[in-house]
Amino acid sequence: MERLKKEWVDGAQTLYIGSARNLRDRIGRLIEFSDAGTDNSVFHWGGRLLWQVATSDEFEIVWKTLPPDQIRMLEQELVDEFVDGWGRMPFANLKRPTGR
Repeated sequence: MERLKKEWVDGAQTLYIGSARNLRDRIGRLIEFSDAGTDNSVFHWGGRLLWQVATSDEFEIVWKTLPPDQIRMLEQELVDEFVDGWGRMPFANLKRPTGR
């Protein structure tokens, strides 16, 4: 519980910024996120704090489709923009994306 409190960004509506090569990968990751909170045999390392939020069943999920060569760069830009505005990473982003 202390870890969740430590990572929480009061007032921010964005909790996690991630990327995937395609929509199929993204849907698979979202299912893994969801299953991680209910089934001990499934665990997704990235964004692992998300399912521990009491209201995680109410999260809004948003995505943008881009050419593959732009995905990681945008992820890095969005995280950087969040850090510039909030002074820290989004709640469930525990490391900065590489932009590659």
